[in-house]
Amino acid sequence: MAAGNNKSWFANTLRTAEKYHLPLEAYLNDPWGKGSWKNMVKRAVHTQWTASLIQEAGLRSSLKYLRLDLCIVGTPHPIWSTCRNHTRAIQATALRAKLLTGTYPLQVNLKQTNQHDSSICRLCEDSSEDIQHFLLNCTATADVRERWLPKVADVLENLSQETPDTNTRWCRCILNGIHEPAEPRCIPHSIPNGLAGTRPLDSQNIDRAQKPLRIASVGRCSLCPTRQCKNMCERICKCMACKMQCEQLAIMANNLCLRLHLRCGEILAQQGAPT
Repeated sequence: MAAGNNKSWFANTLRTAEKYHLPLEAYLNDPWGKGSWKNMVKRAVHTQWTASLIQEAGLRSSLKYLRLDLCIVGTPHPIWSTCRNHTRAIQATALRAKLLTGTYPLQVNLKQTNQHDSSICRLCEDSSEDIQHFLLNCTATADVRERWLPKVADVLENLSQETPDTNTRWCRCILNGIHEPAEPRCIPHSIPNGLAGTRPLDSQNIDRAQKPLRIASVGRCSLCPTRQCKNMCERICKCMACKMQCEQLAIMANNLCLRLHLRCGEILAQQGAPT
């Protein structure tokens, strides 16, 4: 079957099926149940748009600190999934989201958009104010950093993860709320293939596509009292012990970013400069 340039409903259906790699011919020859078909279509659409999202995000320099493996359509980013339901946590998470997406008004960003003449930090006046300078290097906010960065490192140690060895990895850890370990914290005995991959659905994996999308594998974890994690994922450990530590990491990262933001406002107010 070929859609060609026909504008009929059937031709549009064929083009949509080709775009999302849907095995329409197999379905017409041997129809499935409504639930199985809906699950497969949902998975195919999410896979296609996740691949497009990752490809486009990888081309944007403003998103260089965003972990692309966490960008999955239909799944909230960890900074939101670990956000607590109160005003201060939401404000701090929104601030981290601006830093993560390159929309926070740093001097480098303001100069690029012709809103300021210089990219030099107005607080310390030592170097350009980019994300690394704001989070890690500005001497004017060193007191805030000395208080909160060790707490982030303590949480990473509780997760048995190494402290980031570069400024870039530190920024990615703080902003994403999840460190990039050299080895996974929990080692699953079996993980479903294509859980969040970009491989198209074709006749070879239709059977797997008919099954509901679920995570059901078992792995060892030293943080779990029972030494087993019943709900595992390739990206994030879902056991309660690890989840509590990840939430604690998010709290420390929120506090660090919010305190830095408030401290910058205080210093600028003392200087009489506009915030």
